[in-house]
Amino acid sequence: MEENIISLVFGLEKKAENLKRTVIVLDTEKRVLLAKNEEQEKEIQLYKRKITDLENKNRILHVTGGLTNGSGGSETLKAKKALDEMVQEIDRCVALLNR
Repeated sequence: MEENIISLVFGLEKKAENLKRTVIVLDTEKRVLLAKNEEQEKEIQLYKRKITDLENKNRILHVTGGLTNGSGGSETLKAKKALDEMVQEIDRCVALLNR
């Protein structure tokens, strides 16, 4: 009977040690994954800023292209409309900043 209890305790100790090692391994993996996740989040933000910058440059190129054509036709009207929209957007941003 006493040997049964000793073998049970010994088995429980081994299982506890195994669980302890598993927890350490999983904790290490978690830290690595969290670091990778944070790195990828920063990368996403960088790409979002680049996309926004490129979209703004694209809009500017379309507007300036329409104004420099000098044809006085629909392209110039589109460019002026785009400029008006940008000015209105800037005004809205300034109004939000002043709140």
